[in-house]
Amino acid sequence: MTREANIATQEKAAQHLNAGDIDAFVDTLFAPDCVDHDPAPGHVALAYTLSRQAVPSRECSGRWPTPSGPDRHLAVTGSEVSESTTHPNRRRRVWLGGLIALVVLAVLGAVSATSGTGSAGQAGAVGADPGTQARLAAARRIPGDPLALGRPDAPVVISEWGDFQCPFCRAYTLNTEPSLVRQYVDSGRVRVEWHDFAYLGPESELAARAARAAGRQGRFWQYHDALYRQQGRENSGAVTDASLTATARSLGLDLARFQRDYADPAIAAQVSDDRELGAALGVTGVPSFVIGGQMIVGAEPLATFHQAIDAVGDHGR
Repeated sequence: MTREANIATQEKAAQHLNAGDIDAFVDTLFAPDCVDHDPAPGHVALAYTLSRQAVPSRECSGRWPTPSGPDRHLAVTGSEVSESTTHPNRRRRVWLGGLIALVVLAVLGAVSATSGTGSAGQAGAVGADPGTQARLAAARRIPGDPLALGRPDAPVVISEWGDFQCPFCRAYTLNTEPSLVRQYVDSGRVRVEWHDFAYLGPESELAARAARAAGRQGRFWQYHDALYRQQGRENSGAVTDASLTATARSLGLDLARFQRDYADPAIAAQVSDDRELGAALGVTGVPSFVIGGQMIVGAEPLATFHQAIDAVGDHGR
């Protein structure tokens, strides 16, 4: 079976899926040629966005063994998915997670058809391709989220992926974001949600962890801005435990708590998870922004954001 036929089979099966058909759906996707099966990139993205939990193992000719251990994680680039682990013989069951995502999409499609609204409360979900569906589902909308600016129920969510060592991210933060916040966030029309894409080197990861530690004290955005203002050359040795603690001190943070949170493995996992999610959605460089299912890449001028925000607003929430 060709790749195109496989994708068509997935979509056809999803259209007729109900709660009692999951086993049959699995058989449809993985038989008879499951050894060579290659799910659509959009469905991989949906697996990350809509289903972050593992599902029971289903093996096919030994192709999909069950991974185990806390050291397992995925390194994703574009539509390619590879295992990054200290046990190279293990593979993670990404494709099965995609099945759950497609189940969710089938339910969302039924709901959207009757309600006339899109996924995640934004326009364009009905009939959209899986990649767009996944980007629409990226908005967290969590009340009290320290990594977000604006109302959780704002009509438009801008999901930003950035790296604290990226000079283009710095340009956006210092030159474009303040106007965006004044014009759209303060008025309640837009919500901005930060995601880490710490890919430029180890100092990027240190800075990302430190900013999240500051976020636990309600000072993420102040720390975020300070990191960009004092940004040096990439991986020059300027970002260290000591320099990050000094920044926390300058912002009046509780240093003992900051250092404890900075070393918390849960924060490191969140940084890694954000990068994986971004990659699954198509982020390959920073800054990148998802607005209403549209991807904007680079430190674009304010007018570009105006157009994307207005496009979402023109279709309603």
